[in-house]
Amino acid sequence: LDSYKNRLQAVTREKQILETRYGQLVEEHQKLKTRFEDIQIKHRSEEQQLRQYRLNQEQLNQELLTARRSSEQQLLALNAKSQDALSKITLELNRTQRRLNEYERFTNGLLHEMIRRSIQMNDILKRAREHQRQRESFSMTLPGYDTAMNTASKILNLTQDDLDDIMSTTDESFQAHSKPDNSDKNEKIRQKVSKLLVSQEEFSGKLLKIFSKQLDEIQEADRNLSTIRNT
Repeated sequence: LDSYKNRLQAVTREKQILETRYGQLVEEHQKLKTRFEDIQIKHRSEEQQLRQYRLNQEQLNQELLTARRSSEQQLLALNAKSQDALSKITLELNRTQRRLNEYERFTNGLLHEMIRRSIQMNDILKRAREHQRQRESFSMTLPGYDTAMNTASKILNLTQDDLDDIMSTTDESFQAHSKPDNSDKNEKIRQKVSKLLVSQEEFSGKLLKIFSKQLDEIQEADRNLSTIRNT
């Protein structure tokens, strides 16, 4: 009986130990289960965050791609507009340059013509003065010279200038001396106008003054010539 009693006590102690160990295992299992559930929740949250991050990344990449394409299209459109505007500006500049060249050629041509006419008028005036001097000399030394010349002009249907040219003996000498007298002056005028045309300053007033002076010289020569012819 004592033996059974001892064995029962031993079994009872072992049972208590096993129950205690079982409780510990259940408690550890519950802790592990709770920890595992926490890890799963955290993992799912991280996966969800990762998916959201990837979604945001894809959305950002798509927005960047869209913005890049839009920027490229805008750049192409701006480049096309710039090229078109540059072509128009270049065309307008070429037109303006052609106009300026035409104005410059016209100005130089007009100046050349005015100088030529001024030289021509001065040559005619010098010849007329020489003819007048010759007529006065002939009138004083040859009685009846004026009457003879008037009769000759009527018979030959010639003007007084024509008769003067026929009778003149010094035309060539006057023509030879008249050009060198004014060549330096005329060349200086041409150079001055050329400098004005290429200068950056406003030159309309100075140019007008030069042309007005040339015109005044032509008009003065014409008035003097008319005075001589009417005497």
